Amino acid sequence: MKRLSFTILGLCAYLWAEAGGFQVVLQGVRQTGMGNTGSALADVSNMFYNPGAIGFIEGGGVAAGVNAIFGKTEFASLDGSIYKTENPVSTPFYLHAAFGFGKNKAIKAGLSVVTPYGSTVKWEDGWIGKTYLEQIALRAIYIQPTVAYRVNEKFSVGAGFQYMTGSVNLQRQNALPVNGLFVDAELDGKATGMGWNLGVAYKLFDEVTLGLAYRSKIIAKVEDGTATFTNIPSLGGPVGAAIAGNFPNLSGSTASTKFSSELPLPAVLTAGVTWKYSDNLLFNFDARYTFWSAYKELAFNFTDPVAGSNTSISPRQYQDRITIGAGAEYKKGGLAIRGGTYFDPSPVKDGFMTAETPDANTFAGTLGLGYSFGKVSIDLGGIYLTRPTRDNRNPATDANGNFVGPRGDFKTKAVVGTFGVTFNF
Repeated sequence: MKRLSFTILGLCAYLWAEAGGFQVVLQGVRQTGMGNTGSALADVSNMFYNPGAIGFIEGGGVAAGVNAIFGKTEFASLDGSIYKTENPVSTPFYLHAAFGFGKNKAIKAGLSVVTPYGSTVKWEDGWIGKTYLEQIALRAIYIQPTVAYRVNEKFSVGAGFQYMTGSVNLQRQNALPVNGLFVDAELDGKATGMGWNLGVAYKLFDEVTLGLAYRSKIIAKVEDGTATFTNIPSLGGPVGAAIAGNFPNLSGSTASTKFSSELPLPAVLTAGVTWKYSDNLLFNFDARYTFWSAYKELAFNFTDPVAGSNTSISPRQYQDRITIGAGAEYKKGGLAIRGGTYFDPSPVKDGFMTAETPDANTFAGTLGLGYSFGKVSIDLGGIYLTRPTRDNRNPATDANGNFVGPRGDFKTKAVVGTFGVTFNF
């Protein structure tokens, strides 16, 4: 039963893996067009990047936007066969609102709702890694009330409280110790967590603003998840009895149990510079340090024993990484043209790639357009990102000697389109 135990328990190891392997920051169309930079910008959509920077906006504003992520992954197995994902379009969104109060409206109070994690990975039917993953759908929403205070003409500070609510649905097949027989497995759970962020902005000169922000780690807690196993074959003799004994609360061909878990979503430290070269041209530079090393392992607790155990532990061993980006914006009249680039190194160590996070170093180019009339701005943006082919031919093994991911090579590309509207007052 060694193989059966691994495949059932290993299923849970993928619950939150996408939160680490595919992070694209999409919380403002203007920032997206400039290489996902702008932590020092005086912009209402900067509450997620740096709550301190909104202290420098003139009055207040509301910004809303939606993104469309088109992503594809290919996997080349050791025998040369090619398998592809059939991912539906993901549409993360954002909403930011800030209002000025007090003398000279130096106090800003606002609310930010963003979806920094949210997509679906679906592999084509019959692919070689179906026992690792067939489909995963992840959603996470961050709700952040924010307060900022402009201390003087040069310095502003802000802070926000973050409440995270999310859900995940994962599907795969489990190989049974009988040739050609599989069990369909599905995990479904909801998670919540709380955290905070703190930021400052300082005008070094009239043309140069510095930004520094810290977003805390959030412990995402799943307290009432459900693991369901279907199409369990009814076999006679010792083999059938052994198979049935691995599934809790078995009724006919279906079994299920509850589980709980905790996952650390890592803290992020961001530093940035905005240089207003002229009335028409500005430049941004950001560096974002993500404390991925907090993600060492996943541990799950089952209400009922699954394959003879109430716990499951899967190693992750992520590494801290620095993402760097640069961008520019040129304005002429009401028209704004933006461009940028960023480099996001993978936190996933060699041998730890999985079917839902075929992660590699990310290189991205961005473009954006905006048009302002009166107090309204309409913005468009786009990202093209690519990851070099990454070798996973010698994957790491777990405590039972089983591979943590399929053997072969992964290649991922993605295109992101963004649209947003901002109203300043």
